[in-house]
Amino acid sequence: MKYFALMFALLMLVPGCGQRSTLRFPHADDLPFAGIAAVDPETGDTLTRRQFHRRLAEAEVILVGETYASKTSNLVEQLILIALIQNFDDVALSLEMLNRDQQEIVNAWMAGEIPTMDFVAQADVADWGRENSWMSFYQPLLDWARMAGWTVVAANAPEDVISVVWNEGLAGLGDMEPGDPPRYAIPQATEIEGYKERFTWAMEDQDTDDIGFSNMFDAQRVWDATMADSILKALEDTDKVVHITGRFHIEHRGGTVLEILARRPETRVLVLSITEPDAKVELLEPDVADLVLIPR
Repeated sequence: MKYFALMFALLMLVPGCGQRSTLRFPHADDLPFAGIAAVDPETGDTLTRRQFHRRLAEAEVILVGETYASKTSNLVEQLILIALIQNFDDVALSLEMLNRDQQEIVNAWMAGEIPTMDFVAQADVADWGRENSWMSFYQPLLDWARMAGWTVVAANAPEDVISVVWNEGLAGLGDMEPGDPPRYAIPQATEIEGYKERFTWAMEDQDTDDIGFSNMFDAQRVWDATMADSILKALEDTDKVVHITGRFHIEHRGGTVLEILARRPETRVLVLSITEPDAKVELLEPDVADLVLIPR
């Protein structure tokens, strides 16, 4: 039932499918955002539509943390994109799920030069996160972006780069050509102990020695650094960037947040974490994100 309610909210926001969203209109500003409870985890308060819109408006970079290939996350992400489309003109969509080597293919699809299935095949993303995931969970986000005339940013480092660092650490990049434009970015954040501690806990089942773990963390940091660098490069040409990524990268001031602020400390970042519909507000960790989005 909850998924039907979210999909109905989506349809009501699409031109030609019922009445347009009242997000813009003053008489609806005191209502919650359609389909989502946007909760401040520090206070436990649910934002009104006006308050949520203000937070979106104030941010230059909006980081949206998802559970990979999740129906719940995807529907909430579509609601966020629609709200941005209806209220802001100059926005870029950035995705962890696409890497820099795929940018030309993305551009060709955005320009209508190749059909969608050719794009999916050439980018080799059909099974990103899980089998047959792309068309259900990520292609709809690109469809909204193209409809709105946005730029789409393939933000991540290519798989071969991550693989080298995973096995050899940052030193392994010394034998790789950085490319033009660069295929990856070097980590710059220094206050990483909290992030490293959470990464250690998340990877505790990995059977590896200290050197192996250090390499794995280096790979995670290159992943974050490249996404952060891609986001900030996009921000040079647009007013606002919304970036879709896994929750771990951004929650509790995760690595992507740290890398953005290390490069551009004045960046106005809004961290949104999508959780499950049965989440208990009173159990939310106060520092998990700026706002926790709970589907209705």
